[in-house]
Amino acid sequence: MTSSYNEWLVALSVVIAFIASFTTLSLADRIHNTTGKTSNIWLVGGAFSMGIGIWSMHFIGMLAFHLPIPIAYDPALTIISVLPAILTSGIALSTIRSGRADTITLVGAGAVMGIGIAAMHYTGMAAMRMFPAIYYEPILFSLSILIAIGASIAALEIAFRLKKKQYSSYLLAKKIGGALILGAAIAGMHYTGMAAAHFAEGSVCLAAPQGIEPGLLASLIGAGSIVILTMAIMVSVYDARLAEQNALMVRKLREANKELNERAQNLADGITAELLAGGEKDRLLATVVEQSSDAIITCNMDNLITSWNNAAEKMFGYDDHEIMGTSIDRILKLPAGPEGHTSISSISNPDASYEALGKRRDGDYINISISSSSLFNDRNNPVGLISIIRDVTLTKRTEQRLQQASVVFDSTSEGVLITDENSIIIAVNSAFKTITGYSEDESIGQSAGFTKSGIHDTDFYRAMWKAIEKTGHWQGEIIDRRKNGETYPKWLSISEVRNNKDAITNYVGVFNDITQLKEAQNRLQHMAQHDFLTDLPNRFLFEDRLEHAINRAKRNRTLVALLFLDLDRFKNINDSLGHIVGDHLLIEVAHRIQSLVREEDTLARLGGDEFTIILESITEQRQAAVIAEKIIENMKLPIPVDGHELFVTCSIGISTYPQDGEEQSQLIKNADAAMYKAKEDGRNKFRFYSSELSSRLYRRFELEGELRRALERNQFSLHYQPQVSGQDERIIGAEALIRWTHPEKGLIPPGEFLSIADESGLLSTLEAWIIDDACRQLKEWKEQKLPPIKLAVNLSSELISYHDIANRVSAALEREQLSSAALQFEITETNLVEHTELLISNLKALKDLGISIAIDDFGTGYSSMAYLKRFAVSKLKIDQSFVRDIAIDPNDKAIVKAVILMGHSLGLSITAEGVETEEQKVYLTEQGCDELQGYLFSKALPADQFAQLLSANRKAG
Repeated sequence: MTSSYNEWLVALSVVIAFIASFTTLSLADRIHNTTGKTSNIWLVGGAFSMGIGIWSMHFIGMLAFHLPIPIAYDPALTIISVLPAILTSGIALSTIRSGRADTITLVGAGAVMGIGIAAMHYTGMAAMRMFPAIYYEPILFSLSILIAIGASIAALEIAFRLKKKQYSSYLLAKKIGGALILGAAIAGMHYTGMAAAHFAEGSVCLAAPQGIEPGLLASLIGAGSIVILTMAIMVSVYDARLAEQNALMVRKLREANKELNERAQNLADGITAELLAGGEKDRLLATVVEQSSDAIITCNMDNLITSWNNAAEKMFGYDDHEIMGTSIDRILKLPAGPEGHTSISSISNPDASYEALGKRRDGDYINISISSSSLFNDRNNPVGLISIIRDVTLTKRTEQRLQQASVVFDSTSEGVLITDENSIIIAVNSAFKTITGYSEDESIGQSAGFTKSGIHDTDFYRAMWKAIEKTGHWQGEIIDRRKNGETYPKWLSISEVRNNKDAITNYVGVFNDITQLKEAQNRLQHMAQHDFLTDLPNRFLFEDRLEHAINRAKRNRTLVALLFLDLDRFKNINDSLGHIVGDHLLIEVAHRIQSLVREEDTLARLGGDEFTIILESITEQRQAAVIAEKIIENMKLPIPVDGHELFVTCSIGISTYPQDGEEQSQLIKNADAAMYKAKEDGRNKFRFYSSELSSRLYRRFELEGELRRALERNQFSLHYQPQVSGQDERIIGAEALIRWTHPEKGLIPPGEFLSIADESGLLSTLEAWIIDDACRQLKEWKEQKLPPIKLAVNLSSELISYHDIANRVSAALEREQLSSAALQFEITETNLVEHTELLISNLKALKDLGISIAIDDFGTGYSSMAYLKRFAVSKLKIDQSFVRDIAIDPNDKAIVKAVILMGHSLGLSITAEGVETEEQKVYLTEQGCDELQGYLFSKALPADQFAQLLSANRKAG
């Protein structure tokens, strides 16, 4: 649809744009140069005047627009379109009043202002209720908004550059030039926006006609706007003129005061002539002296005061009748003269200025400045002195405070910088130079942000300045950059300084380099989150990382595996070699495991010999099994620690998210249960968690608690299984086997509670009780006159590794008055493989007591000939797994035969366990087996039943 413009109305809109721009710059000047309520009144009135002007230009420009159809405007929307113009004007003037002219402020405020102007324009366009709706060409639409923003930024920039405190022709010319630029930009935005509008062929206007011809309406609006804007300009010019006149009056008063001071200062040069002139001139000079703000005193050659003006009376507190004729020394404390007198006449050069102390009537001292001149008579002979005295106490105190402040400013360890109201540095102290590396010359004149590190984003600084504008203060941690490029943390405090008109004059920044503090905090945090021994994450950090790993797995739909790792029989190493060796072993184990996991995985030490591994971002459980296998295989290699080659194995339990739990506590508990299952299955293994482990773990913990109470409540007893001679089946010994009779659960098999006792550290306590009770029982049988037998007691390597085991056994034998030959200690082949130096030493000590040592379960371990010789073994016990199928399995026959031959060749006796059939007995006796033990002869019996069996066996023999 073809459109056109009324050229006269277009010209009128441009004129109003110019007048509105000029008004804006004039009002901005008044807002900046006034304070308090006056500034607020200018701000509100300016926002209204400026908004009406911009809106008028816009609406007249729309009325200048013609289409080949009637055009009307919705009254409500037309009125509403005024609001963005007034609001935008208020934002612009508030920004100018704030005094901040940095780039961020200009661009931000200009963007808001430009968008507001665009909102006004397009709200006005929306008032043309057209059908079909007006379509806007995107490029021109965007360009009109950019022009509005650009015009707004330019307006703010020009307003800041025109901020003056007095009126001048040069300033007026700059305002007119700026108004022309802004008016053209605002008009350009409007007509670019109009050019962006497209009206479809056949469009109709839905709004009700205004009932007034567009040209007349535009003329009325234009005239009204020009009146409002002209009144605003006149008022601002009048206010500026008035402010200029006030400033001129103040300046003249200052000049007059200065002239008066000069006249008072020069009074001393002509006072003598004036005094001699007499007449009217004397009265005039007397009036001047009395009205002077400085004390004027004369004295004769004897230092006696001869005249005293009103200012002297106020300064020193004496009336003239009290002071006249008294010595000048009464009110002055001056340097000593040649004869020791402290008087004006003793000053070597009286025609000079001096500083001294004045003494008031109330006893207080004041700082004074004295200008003295000689008085001469008509024969040009000196007759006294005239002194002009000024109270400089306040000046001296101010100088002292400034000097103290200067010393503090330059000697404080905190960096200090002072800027002007535009954040341009005007002063820095020595600490600033030391911390940043920038000299004073390199810093002054720079923006306060020239040391920015680039780490903080614009939102950080925007929030900081918002806090300063709101409260006048901000403090916080910030990262800056030194001159050498190094970044460092500092604690910065920024405060604004305002004058008596509440206008910002300066900003003061005080900061500390907190690099060392942050390093100390990081060290403390590291210590709080890491194990002190291995430097691995501790329980606190482990649980935090496990929580994060679970959350990531939820988002990424992946798995998390938790490996709970416990070293097998680590307590033996601590007890035998000491905690220092144990600690070093833990460190080496940590290093070894760390080398086997990925960098993104977490290895942590929870305490003691317990480690955990968090495997993140895995897709199947097999990946966790691979890691567990690698750890177990790697642990088979010897670990050199403090001159020892140690062997240590581990048991690993594995739980996975989400199969085995969706909370970290569930995963930890289930991995722990799986680890105990690995130990129950023989250690040196890994096991995955399964649901039935929970009930087993609960029973295990329940049994552990009851096991501790059982020791206190004497619920244990010993049963005895006979060992018979291979030649005549006569009972020659017995093996003591522990039994637990629970008051509610009945007899609990040793297989259920011995492993729990081992893991919970109770096994050695149980075994010590077994030794004591076995010795007690041997004594009882001895008193019953039963045949003497050798009683075998099973001991773990843990108990044998106790440093005082030999003394404890010797004490038990002595207490029961038994021979050491009555006891035999059995130790498993596996425990011998894990031997330590202390275990070897204690076995030798027991052997020296006369106690025989037997190797139990022989053939199931490494069957090394070396340790048979080294440990001074007396007997080998063939494990029942070889005896069970001896009648049908040729391999078992061969193994048994070889063990018997080897043992006999080393001078050892041989005992076969698990003999249950005649065929087994026949083969063993044919091979020369020395002793037999098993159900064929008897199961393990309580003490009284064994005593009956032993007694019957003696009678049968």
